[in-house]
Order: sequence, then C-alpha cells, then structure tokens
Amino acid sequence: MASIDIDILSTGEIRFCRCDSSTNESLLEFLSELVDDPKLIAEIEEFLDGGGDIEHILGNEPLCG
Repeated sequence: MASIDIDILSTGEIRFCRCDSSTNESLLEFLSELVDDPKLIAEIEEFLDGGGDIEHILGNEPLCG
C-alpha cells in the first residue's frame, strides 16, 4: 500500500488529496479495512471516483469550491 498524507483536523474530520487514481485506490483499500458495510464502501468509492485525475490549473494543490 502506498504512503498517504492524511490531516486529522481538530473537529475529528480528515482531509486528504483525492486527485489521482493510485491515491484513491490506496485510500479505498485502507478504508475498506475499517468499514464492514458494503453500502458505505460503495459510497466511499463513488466519492473517491468523483476526484478523478484533477488537472492543476494554478499552484501545486488541488482545491475545490
């Protein structure tokens, strides 16, 4: 499994880059180990697929808005 940078915010939320397919695959593999509900896994996979291969237009970080 690849190394993934995940920020854990003070609210308990997590933040991570989902801008490339290899990161998304690693995240899905990791999260699948934590979650037993197939429906939730499918929702996570759909969320990660929504990131796709994001093109960086300005700067080095993908942003959404």
